[in-house]
Amino acid sequence: MSLITLGGFISALVAIFWSAGGSLLASLLYYPTHLLIEIVQFFASLPGNTVAVGSISLLQFLGLYGLIGSVWLFAQENRPVYPVWLKKQSWSVATATAIALIIIPIWQTQQQLLRVTVLATGQTPVMVIQDRGLVGLINSGDEDTAQYTILPFLQKQGINRLDWAIALSPKPENRRGWLPILAKLPIKSFYTLKGESPEEPLLTAAVQQRRGSYQNLPFDRPLTLGSNQIQPLNPNIPGLLLTVGSSEQNWLVLENLTAPAGNLPLPTARVLWWTGEPVNPSVLEQIQPQFAIASTYKLDPQLESVLAQNKIQTYQTYRDGAIQWTPKQEFTTQLELDDREADLT
Repeated sequence: MSLITLGGFISALVAIFWSAGGSLLASLLYYPTHLLIEIVQFFASLPGNTVAVGSISLLQFLGLYGLIGSVWLFAQENRPVYPVWLKKQSWSVATATAIALIIIPIWQTQQQLLRVTVLATGQTPVMVIQDRGLVGLINSGDEDTAQYTILPFLQKQGINRLDWAIALSPKPENRRGWLPILAKLPIKSFYTLKGESPEEPLLTAAVQQRRGSYQNLPFDRPLTLGSNQIQPLNPNIPGLLLTVGSSEQNWLVLENLTAPAGNLPLPTARVLWWTGEPVNPSVLEQIQPQFAIASTYKLDPQLESVLAQNKIQTYQTYRDGAIQWTPKQEFTTQLELDDREADLT
């Protein structure tokens, strides 16, 4: 690779003064360059080439560089090392330690983590639930949302599979992201609202090809997914009541709050999450939320005033970025998380 890079610089310099000579030198790099491309494509096609390992902390980063420095010190010929076997096996010991330094904390964190994340996806509501080693996804958005928001988030979290997913949105444009997601990650259990959609045959085939199950959401009973319970509201309402971890943390998840949702009884919930459409005050009286999360670019000023009058803490994904909830910290916006990371650096 260094030879190709150096050759490219030399051929470019020669071409400034003698174009034919520069072209001749560049032609000599043809076969080495294509050999490198073939090698990269070969390794990119191997199984496991897209395995996500997540991000590491600053302490882990420093620890890895400390291991490299220690191996270099042990490798010095005139430097005594006790015990002697440590000098001979320094790279093996360092590799095993590095794996333990990265894998064990990530695994331990995932097994203990209970977190709900509402992603900043414009007016497309998307939620990721990390539940002590199990991962669920509600909605996918369009292809761009899946490719540039959902998949990068899952990769950063070190997530390589989805234990369950729910296609709640009936809008075709908000279901097109499932195919790009399924191309990268398997989904063990895929749930959808009853009814045919143009994407349904393709989705069914893609889920089953990944050895997952494709089924309709049951309306006659709650669905238990890990420590969470999901109760679809009504066949006429694209929404559900989500219980996260305990009965005190109820989320009412709605595609919108317009008719017929506004004319049907709705359950009370601590958190209301919807797409930001205008809400009738009587609907808020039914739900009685303490928190409201709107996946939208902008809330109606009159609605903001109504929410404020009812002392409902409101978040907007376009304004606040992604919204995260954990049992200890409650709600945190992406802006607050960015500020914390900036303080650490």
